[in-house]
Formats: sequence, structure tokens, C-alpha cells
Amino acid sequence: MAPRPVIASWHRMSLRPQVSTGERSAPTRPLLALPLFCCVALIVAGCGGMLDRRGHAEELRTEFGMTPAVFDGGTFMVQGYLRRRGPAATLMVFLEGDGLAWISRNQVSGDPTPRNPMALRLAGIDPAPAVLYLARPCQYTQGVDRRSCGPAYWSTHRFAPEVVSATSRALDEAKRRAGAEKVVLVGYSGGGVMAALLAARRPDVAALVTVAGPIDHQAWTRHHQVTPLSGSLAPLDDVATLSTIPQVHFVGDEDKVVPAAVVDSYLARLNPGAPARRHIVRGVDHECCWADRWLDLRRLLPPEALGTTAPKRSTLPGV
Repeated sequence: MAPRPVIASWHRMSLRPQVSTGERSAPTRPLLALPLFCCVALIVAGCGGMLDRRGHAEELRTEFGMTPAVFDGGTFMVQGYLRRRGPAATLMVFLEGDGLAWISRNQVSGDPTPRNPMALRLAGIDPAPAVLYLARPCQYTQGVDRRSCGPAYWSTHRFAPEVVSATSRALDEAKRRAGAEKVVLVGYSGGGVMAALLAARRPDVAALVTVAGPIDHQAWTRHHQVTPLSGSLAPLDDVATLSTIPQVHFVGDEDKVVPAAVVDSYLARLNPGAPARRHIVRGVDHECCWADRWLDLRRLLPPEALGTTAPKRSTLPGV
């Protein structure tokens, strides 16, 4: 039986393995099928209403008082934004989702920079003394900084070893600049998978947090009956290490892209007694409205992430 298309909350997603987990796509009609004058009109209008994605991120980081930095990750350059309000032993790190991986059902994007950088919004409102936003490799970068970038790295190889390594090297440099000793990793959507892969490879991770994250991406592709991410690492290959890390996973009860079953599949594979929890958040889907709820949700983070010795209770209904 042929795979069935993924039905997201906004439209029918691609059958290909490179399905993005966190971005709305353009209409499914291929751009090349349009008359030439329509293509020109779309370009003039910003490709069918597409925002200036880099400019949008610049506006947000200015609003949030964050400083831009491009980190040398070796294979890739990695765009980041850093804010340091004072001495901090722990750096709160927010990892972006998959971005605009596809522009139609049949056409991979030439640039995975997100239209709606949810992780940047979460980073911007987080009250931690030291906050870092990290885009995924190939997002936001331009010119010579786009070295090694190609569509495989935001599709089948989005979690390839070299992608994870570059992100970890960027994190090393950001941590040095912030003067921090530990990191808390918060990943939105596909950034949650990246956060888990980093946590399994770093000795300085105080806590792991995912927000609408397909943390078991193998279960995610099975759930939607799409081809696996063949060139990517998987968090469950590092069960022993991940079972030792305090973690919490937030899932929207209206999220059809990453349902709770995907997170439960991951949790079921951890060792007995692992310090891991998941929380269902009512009235939230894959994109709406995580930023509105973040200040309440962060009260549910592991105590190691909050610098406390006991968990704090949240008064947020439906969590």
C-alpha cells in the first residue's frame, strides 16, 4: 500500500521524506506550472506573500534586545542571537524548528529559513539571565556563510552527524561568550530532535526540553506513513545517556503534526526511573500558541533548569 499523505492542521503535506514539522508551506500547485507572468508577479510580491524572513528575525531580535552572532561550526556556519543580562552559570538555549523545508508538495525549498521563528519568540520572552537562540544550519546564512548547504540538509539529512556537530560547536562558542558552565536545551518542533541529539553528546546539559517536538522521528514517520529520515541520527540510539538527563516534553492537545503518541514512543524506550515527563497543553496546536503560554510552561521545567532544588507548581489550566 502506498504511503498516505500527512494531514497537518493547515494543509495536506508532502509524501516525501523531507516533510517539514514546523512550517506552513505555499499552495500545493507547483510554481513551475504557472504562466511566466504569474511567476514574475509572485517574485515582485514576495513569492506569494512570503515575508522577508531574515528581516523579520532581525526585527524580533531587536525587539528582544538580542545581539546577532554567526558561529563557525566547521562544516556549517550557524546563525545565533545572544542576550546576557548579567552573570549566569547556565545558558538557556532555544533551537529552531525545521523551517521552510518545502515550498510545495513537489518542490524542496532553496532556503530553510523559517517564516515564523517560534524558537526565537520563546527565547525573546524568556527571563533567564543568559539566553541563546540558535537557528539550524543553513537557516538565515548567506553568501560564503552558506558553505556546504544543500537541500538534503533540511530534508533527509536534517539531523546528520555533521549537522549536529556544527550546532554543538556553535553552542561551545556561545557558551564561552556568555561565561556559562551549563546549558538548558529547549527545542521547538524539529529543534526538539536536535536538542535531544545534542544532550546525548554533551556533558554540560542540565536539562532537556522539547516543545511540539517529534523526538522519536522514526515513530513520527511511521505515524504519518512517510519515508524515514534515512540520513539522520535518531535520539533513541542514545537511550542510555538520555535516560540520565532531566527532561520535559510539551505536546499540544490539538497538534496533528506531532501527536502525543510520538513523544510517548520515545518515553517508553527510556530506562525505568528516567527523570522524564511529558505535559499535554490544552488549546494548543503545532504553532499556536506556544509563545503566549511559555512563561507559564517554563514553571514546569525540571528544577535543574530553573536553578532550584524542588519543582515549582504551575497554575496554568490544562497542563
